[in-house]
Amino acid sequence: MKRTILFIFFFVSISISAQTKYMIYFKDKGIDYKDRLNKTSEYYKEAEKELSSKAIERRKKVLGEDYIDYSDIKINSDYIDQISGKGIEIVHKLKWFNAVSAFLTSDEYNELLSLPFVEKIEIIKTLKSESNYSYLIGTIPEGNDKSSPNFTYDYGSSLNQNILSDVPFVHDMGITGEGVFIGLLDTGFRWKSNPPLKGRNVVAEYDFVQKDGVTSNESGDVLDQDSHGTSVFSLIGGFQNGEMIGPAFNAQYALAKTEYVPTETNIEEDNYVAAMEWLEGMGVDLTSSSLGYSTFDKDQRSYSYSDMNGSTSLVSKATDIAFGKGVVTFTSAGNKRSTSWGYITTPADAFNILSVGSVTGSGGISYFSSFGPTSDGRIKPEIAAQGSNTYRVTTSGNYSYGSGTSFSCPIAAGVTALLMSAYPYLKNTQVREIMMQSASNSESPNNDIGWGIVSALKAITYPHLRESNGNIVLTKAFQNPNQMNLQTLKLHFKGSSGIEQVIAMNYQGGFIFTSNLPQFVNDESIIFYFTYESSEGLSKREPANSEKSYKMFGGKLNILTSAKSEEEVVLPEEYILVQNYPNPFNGSTLITFLSKDNTYAEVEVFNVLGEKIKTLFSGIASVGRNNIYWNGTNDLGESISSGSYIYSLKINGTVLNKKLLYLK
Repeated sequence: MKRTILFIFFFVSISISAQTKYMIYFKDKGIDYKDRLNKTSEYYKEAEKELSSKAIERRKKVLGEDYIDYSDIKINSDYIDQISGKGIEIVHKLKWFNAVSAFLTSDEYNELLSLPFVEKIEIIKTLKSESNYSYLIGTIPEGNDKSSPNFTYDYGSSLNQNILSDVPFVHDMGITGEGVFIGLLDTGFRWKSNPPLKGRNVVAEYDFVQKDGVTSNESGDVLDQDSHGTSVFSLIGGFQNGEMIGPAFNAQYALAKTEYVPTETNIEEDNYVAAMEWLEGMGVDLTSSSLGYSTFDKDQRSYSYSDMNGSTSLVSKATDIAFGKGVVTFTSAGNKRSTSWGYITTPADAFNILSVGSVTGSGGISYFSSFGPTSDGRIKPEIAAQGSNTYRVTTSGNYSYGSGTSFSCPIAAGVTALLMSAYPYLKNTQVREIMMQSASNSESPNNDIGWGIVSALKAITYPHLRESNGNIVLTKAFQNPNQMNLQTLKLHFKGSSGIEQVIAMNYQGGFIFTSNLPQFVNDESIIFYFTYESSEGLSKREPANSEKSYKMFGGKLNILTSAKSEEEVVLPEEYILVQNYPNPFNGSTLITFLSKDNTYAEVEVFNVLGEKIKTLFSGIASVGRNNIYWNGTNDLGESISSGSYIYSLKINGTVLNKKLLYLK
């Protein structure tokens, strides 16, 4: 008999009382933000000590030697002491946001707000978790073949979800996630005695709610609190031959329990941010959270669709800060498709995160999988994997089938870990791009499955670039080199001159071939393809379609097709202040700036006399796009007069100004 259980999560009210948690933001860190680049300062040295060698190595891939910035500097200890001296217990110290969280009474709130070093105080939002899912017990979805013929491992009932993303073929190439460090944020993890998890390489775990090293259920947790995280862990990294196998079972793991227990499976944003800071500092290469949020507790302001812009929620900002430090970030898209909300939830709206939608075992869109775009028009989700009827472990060590983007996300993240395991030198920006361009729908991305269903095999064999000893090296993997006449493998490419050049590829052993690109200029656009003969003498081309080639521009690699593609969100090379839109405006306007790093920034509005009207932004900028909405009011909340105004961006010693026109 098929039995379906639906978990529904409820809210608790939060009011301004002794039990209200706030985020207290500081105006500075006791030093000027420009001082962060002084590598001999005690501030810099102290920030560096907070990072593991793995974190430093990962950061250097993206940031070079300037891998410490203002966001890494600790919060001023004097500010913390003054707050603690008032009998207020600080919950989390969040250096990325130069803020601390604490429970305050209304009197304490007013007292702290008057302190000269306090910038603002905002209520901590308790968010409704999207970890709700249904599961089937003791049933096998129609068409699910439990046998795993001709593969190195026996995937049991997890075969279909792995086959759909070509995982077994990459496992057969000897790639199983080794060397990749993965951080998971979820409800808790019962792994130590669970058959497919007890042998996994867990190097650290921490409970950010109860502040201890126990991520499985403990006193104070609700019944089966850790069930969701346990299932997620099994889907990315579980291993029990003949029963279930996750894509990245040989990776290292750090486990962060972030769910707020007293409100069942709700989460507070400061727990999530604290966990992201911890994981990044430990040196994880990739983070995955199968949690999405759109609705706050009853007495708080809920997110609206306009807030799904990558710049509003703390959790979205935290993932982009982590990305700016070299981490590949994943989250589930949400299970809202069949509800009145419909759209993706946060942090799936973040600019650089890989949000994951869900498909069925046959590749169709799941009825629950949230869709895009973001409110500022970006395609979401980016990628998809099987989330309907996925085979996963329960806290009891038994197995069942579950559905949700909660379950497609760890599969996609595990597939990505295989790519990172094969090519540990790849930057996170390259990893993100390869996963999208190698997915099933890359020629025509949409707001249902984005660039498509991830493929481990296509990602591994997708060509990419790196710099080595002053050369630009193109690397290409082939699944079965033993079925190729290696002497016939050629790279055909054309640069801006239009003249085709043909050069041989060098076999590096295993499945890897490389070639140094001659006469390559970093901002030159080239198109290229590969040809070879099979061992049977048949002519082969990749891409197989003779009308298609790969395209590379400025080191960026894509498939060249006639399809319109979205401009990717990548790390800007400079600071940019964008013209506001609409302009003129009479309601609200969008002001956007782009940042190349996580650094302190201010956006202010001035009248034509140079008098400051309003501070729109003051804090740590996210890498990439930062959006600010302004409704034409001053710092006192009063409507301004019609006329011309200047808005100014101050960031890392750079000052950028633009004009806008406000009409009542």
